[in-house]
Amino acid sequence: RHRHGSYSRFVVIGLRDFRLAMPRLYCPWCRRTEAVLPSWLSRRCVYPACWRQAAAVNYLARVKGVTGP
Repeated sequence: RHRHGSYSRFVVIGLRDFRLAMPRLYCPWCRRTEAVLPSWLSRRCVYPACWRQAAAVNYLARVKGVTGP
């Protein structure tokens, strides 16, 4: 695999949103590209994994609303 450009992605952290550049890799064998994401960020979701986990835990505990870390 080798680097094949990048794309911009918005990430929401707290009350702010940030624009990050996500690098892409190209596989000449299968002719596909794959984004390289940090471990705390999921595909197609602007919220960090810890926020989604907190929301799921609060939902199961029947807590009304979720506040940021």
